[in-house]
Amino acid sequence: KWLGAAYLVWMGWGLLRSAPSQGLGTQDAPGVAAGAVFRHAAIVTALNALAYALAADRLRRVIARPSVVTLLSRAGGAALIGMGVLTATLRRTA
Repeated sequence: KWLGAAYLVWMGWGLLRSAPSQGLGTQDAPGVAAGAVFRHAAIVTALNALAYALAADRLRRVIARPSVVTLLSRAGGAALIGMGVLTATLRRTA
């Protein structure tokens, strides 16, 4: 239990510290073949409902903002730390 709690806190701390301040960049992305892009897009389109695709299109611009990426990273880190602390303080019943 304590090891799991410490691990969650450690992961959360690492996520908090790694929050990028310049957003997500595409310049570091490796080249991808057009066929692979098409196959991936076809599979994703087939598996997702239309509502998810429309929501993702609208949210893409918001999520790509540097301030939003930083906020999401910090929120994720804080959530992991919170889960670690809660795990450490839970008492077993029975």
